[in-house]
Amino acid sequence: MRRTGIKTHVKTQNNSLLLGITQFSFVITLVSTHHVMAYSKAFCVGLQGRAIDIVRAQKCVDLVQKSLQNVRDKMDDFSATWYEEACKLAEDVDVTPSIPRNAGRMQHRPNTPASTAEEYYKRNVMIPLVDHL
Repeated sequence: MRRTGIKTHVKTQNNSLLLGITQFSFVITLVSTHHVMAYSKAFCVGLQGRAIDIVRAQKCVDLVQKSLQNVRDKMDDFSATWYEEACKLAEDVDVTPSIPRNAGRMQHRPNTPASTAEEYYKRNVMIPLVDHL
């Protein structure tokens, strides 16, 4: 009887994970995070080396900041490319691009108005991610 309870629990967890990763919001967040974090990858790898000095590290930080500011300044271009890539990835896994249901008062996710799915995810996922970094 105990084994059945464990199997049910594991199956429930697996179904929850499957439901989460088969939503378009997960796909667009994954693609956006991949592109934004690519700007800091070389810097992070360099910091892990033994030969890094503080002056060179500061120059790398400045370079990452300038690169991310460039992304933020040209967000319309970047968001269109990222959204297109997310749509292709979503199509490969049979996920339809969609906007979450909108309510008058939201407590657990952003409620920025948008007329299209691309605009919604740009305002609620991509811009806040770049601004945060």
